[in-house]
Amino acid sequence: MPSVPWSPVAWWRAIVRNWQAEGPVEPPERRGYWFWGPTILSILAVELLGALSSTFKNKIPWPTISSTVGHLEKRWDWVGVIVVGVITATAFQALAYKAGARTETGRAQRPGVPKAQESGYSWLFVLIPGLIAIGLTVAFGASKIQLGYTIYGVLGFFGIVVPSVLAFVLNKEVRFPTLFFTLDRLRRRFHAAALILVTGMAILVVHLAFYPWPDITHESASFAGLTAQNARDRAEQKVRSLRASLPPLSYSTQSRAVVDGHDVWLVYFRTATGGSSACVVTVTQASADPTEACKT
Repeated sequence: MPSVPWSPVAWWRAIVRNWQAEGPVEPPERRGYWFWGPTILSILAVELLGALSSTFKNKIPWPTISSTVGHLEKRWDWVGVIVVGVITATAFQALAYKAGARTETGRAQRPGVPKAQESGYSWLFVLIPGLIAIGLTVAFGASKIQLGYTIYGVLGFFGIVVPSVLAFVLNKEVRFPTLFFTLDRLRRRFHAAALILVTGMAILVVHLAFYPWPDITHESASFAGLTAQNARDRAEQKVRSLRASLPPLSYSTQSRAVVDGHDVWLVYFRTATGGSSACVVTVTQASADPTEACKT
């Protein structure tokens, strides 16, 4: 009995048929799936747990990629332009990928050079430095956002920058292919991959450009000559210096206000156990004035 055209069985058979039509999976393509598959799943897991941090009473020690990028945008609003440009270029490159002057694993190669020699650089050279960097960051008591910079920075450096330099400058091949190479092979075998990619990139570019969209939109970045992040950083630094030998206080929230006719930021803190605190730091470009409760 033939299956209904829109049934799951028919869809699965179509997927299998399209996959097999591209021929057997060669070693470079297989290594791409084995590297980028777990990597993307790990990133999604880190993102999901980071997003659920408030549900677990902020026990998750790392931030999401979007909040890490958002932190940079709050410090320097021009970072948003770079983010949009990088995501757009990534989407274009993923869809318009062509072999051209590239190594076997899809990395850019200088024209006229001989075939790249294998370097032995594998996924271990991404995993091990990442674990060491994260361990050192935690051991030195880094903040949540600093841990985010470490996780995503190490992955980008050892997973993308170093392999690209090895291929283009030293003509050395890396064991795992580029994400673009892997996406190109996947798109040929599973046509919906292109649609999923473009949809995800479109959502991501809006989310990061107007972070934390869809929650809220941007308000004016600067007030009293400071961004919200600058004001928070100054207040946290002031509280840490006052409480070197006292139990720490945690950032709670902040607001804009006018004191004695001057624009100021009011930054509030709570006790480490989540209890209320009367610690408030009034922040301007010239000063950070804490209440007495911040000192006791």
